[in-house]
Amino acid sequence: MSVLDAVIAEAGSLEDLIAFCQLNGIGITADLTPGDTLQATGNSYPPGSVVSNSQLVTAPVNILPGQTLADMALQTQGSLESLVALAVLNNMSVTNLLMPGEQLTYSLTPYSPQVVAQFKANGWTPASGVTIPGPAAPVLVAGIGYWGIEYTFVVQ
Repeated sequence: MSVLDAVIAEAGSLEDLIAFCQLNGIGITADLTPGDTLQATGNSYPPGSVVSNSQLVTAPVNILPGQTLADMALQTQGSLESLVALAVLNNMSVTNLLMPGEQLTYSLTPYSPQVVAQFKANGWTPASGVTIPGPAAPVLVAGIGYWGIEYTFVVQ
């Protein structure tokens, strides 16, 4: 069982992750072993709603340079709580790089309709990723620390 599994089992949501880890003096990536005793925070959250296939849509999303999957979770779902679900639905990691014009599958029933409406009304498109101006130049490395014997460095 991972820390994430323990938090979901205890509180019903990842919203309690940081408080749970702080209370137990562990990191979010800590390895748990059977028999570990952990303190519950006492917080509880309503279980997330299960989304049926009829509520999913694949749509072109105008992905801007520097937008991450977390940005798209906020823009399309109104909450970072949907980040993992969005990654799973799209068969990608939460850290995948998104490309302009890429299509994402997402739920028609957002976690927070008010936040989604606010983003649309104000024309907000979050872009929290790092962007590199202009085309990236290839980095050429050479020297003893980069040579491989018999590949790029020949011993005579």
